[in-house]
Amino acid sequence: MLDSLPPGVPAREEVEEIRKAALRAADLTRQLLAFSRQQVIAPVVLNPNDVVANMDKLLRRLLGEDVELRAALAPDLAAVKADPSQLEQVVLNLAVNARDAMAERRQADHRNAET
Repeated sequence: MLDSLPPGVPAREEVEEIRKAALRAADLTRQLLAFSRQQVIAPVVLNPNDVVANMDKLLRRLLGEDVELRAALAPDLAAVKADPSQLEQVVLNLAVNARDAMAERRQADHRNAET
């Protein structure tokens, strides 16, 4: 389907997001199997900047419109040997934890302002 859509067509971007979601789902399944010791992790040499950059749209949707997301990628970052899905999970967990901490802080500030 993706090959049949020319570049610049809005539907192509949506199909690409579906493809990325399917790949993430496959990675998550692999990660769950690795966690249950039924499958080994698959470390590869990768650039962490690429992993973070490829997660941009997912993170923006997950964090919501009230959170400003800025990725400060290091241009001289060295490649690492890691399991891509595990690295994505780490970034995802950090982002969600930061969002939740900001929400808790706003609630605490609001309560303090009322007293």
